Amino acid sequence: MSHLPIVELLADAQDGAERAAWLLAAPVCILVREMISIRAILRSCGCQWGVDALDIEIACGSARRDPMTGEVPAALLAARRKARTGLIDIAHGDAQRASAS
Repeated sequence: MSHLPIVELLADAQDGAERAAWLLAAPVCILVREMISIRAILRSCGCQWGVDALDIEIACGSARRDPMTGEVPAALLAARRKARTGLIDIAHGDAQRASAS
């Protein structure tokens, strides 16, 4: 399958640390535009945590914001913060701590 060069980097990732680092660094517009391909790549290598992190990023970007503050709902922000913390742990090789969170 042919992907954008940036998505090819994810497809070529050798381990969870590289995949987590890619998810943390990828522009949100790429996550949204290429979410089907990204999800397929993550699923094909058994990275359910990556699929979950992708889903929460998409949910935050798609959520209805508070009309008074412009903020995304607090529950979504908390979920994104938790997902990003897990990705950081995996990217830095601390998969044990990431699986506990």
